[in-house]
Amino acid sequence: MQSPEFTHIIQNYIKQVLKIQRERSQYTALTEEELRQIAIQLGLTDKDWQYIQTQFEAFWGRGKQYSKYAQWDEAIQELEQAVLLKPNHEQALFDLAQAYQQRWILQHRTKDKKNSELYAKRCLLLNYQYEPAVKLISELRNTSTSYQKTTQWLRLILFVLVGLAFSLIFWLAFKDTFLRDTKAVKAENIEPIEPIKIPDNQPHKIKVELEKTMYLQGYRLDIESSILNQTHYHLRASIYHKNKNIEQLVIQMQCLGETDQTIYQKEIILLDTEKPEAWAEECVPFVFTAQQPELKNLQKVIIKLQEQKVVEKENINPEEDLRLLADSLTNNHFLGLIIRERNQVIEPLNQQFTHQIVLQYENTGANPLKHVEIEIAWFDTEDKLISNETLKLLTEQEPMLKPKQKRAKSWIFKLNTPKKYYKKYYVSIIKME
Repeated sequence: MQSPEFTHIIQNYIKQVLKIQRERSQYTALTEEELRQIAIQLGLTDKDWQYIQTQFEAFWGRGKQYSKYAQWDEAIQELEQAVLLKPNHEQALFDLAQAYQQRWILQHRTKDKKNSELYAKRCLLLNYQYEPAVKLISELRNTSTSYQKTTQWLRLILFVLVGLAFSLIFWLAFKDTFLRDTKAVKAENIEPIEPIKIPDNQPHKIKVELEKTMYLQGYRLDIESSILNQTHYHLRASIYHKNKNIEQLVIQMQCLGETDQTIYQKEIILLDTEKPEAWAEECVPFVFTAQQPELKNLQKVIIKLQEQKVVEKENINPEEDLRLLADSLTNNHFLGLIIRERNQVIEPLNQQFTHQIVLQYENTGANPLKHVEIEIAWFDTEDKLISNETLKLLTEQEPMLKPKQKRAKSWIFKLNTPKKYYKKYYVSIIKME
């Protein structure tokens, strides 16, 4: 069935389909009978014709699987082959139109938008009542208009900012001339303003600092909240290193009173052998809570370095070597999250294998994220689903993931299939807020 001669016949079949398609309007699809006549003219038997149908189902099936996990380049590749073999298949045409639409949303290539509209219109020629195709065409045009309006607004904002910048420069250059004749007014008989006192029973913010030696070593602190409510103190924050990978990290929380005396202290293990090392600029989130009578006089918290283990690796820009697994721009129109594979280790067992995965995730949007759920799906060598799991990548119990922040998490899974049948896995974003 798959001899060189047969492969040549299939190629001739595709060429003939393309030739007839080009001679017609680009929106007019060949009928099933016309496709069969082309096959007969090329000397294909009923068995060969059935093989073409099987090949179509294979291309279409793989295309749908790639689309499910937002792998748009691969999806388009497979679906293009499917519609070549069967250019009158309504659902395959729509799936291809949708794949082009999603890649256009991500990359804004005009060609993808045109192809998406082309295949959607071909669906309507086959079935003028096919509502999903009408909706897709409408979305393409509305999104395009919205994108153009956004671009216009950004240009206007840029113009205003440039104008303000020039005004400020002009003011700084000539302010002495403008103010030369201004007379200073002495404030006489003005009673001093009493500072506002915060009642003891009201929550108020507490200053938090890194110890100077820690700061000089390259550590940085990002605080979400630092609140004292009577004798209960609660801190949500993240620590990261500017240019080193940290494998082990232990800090000490030192709580200071009114005269800078230590009124409470506690050690916190942020990184150990059970957690993935933090690469340069990857945040290590933590929550510190304490309730002690002495804390009613708390004025400031100092974070000291107790123990660290630095990994000597050069990956200050780790994303260059990481494989993109999921981008929220391509998943259900979520915005602002990218997930990359940092590392994976597979260990075969008898009829199973374990799969350890380390993922890096980054907030590329404009707003903090507080809850993210993902799905990991494993496939065998025939692209059939082996298993899938839903995981919480980010929970509300952790500090929020702020814009431009990165973090890493690891899991170990046990898959009930021999390693030799495993092919790949995908990650998709299913919930984000």
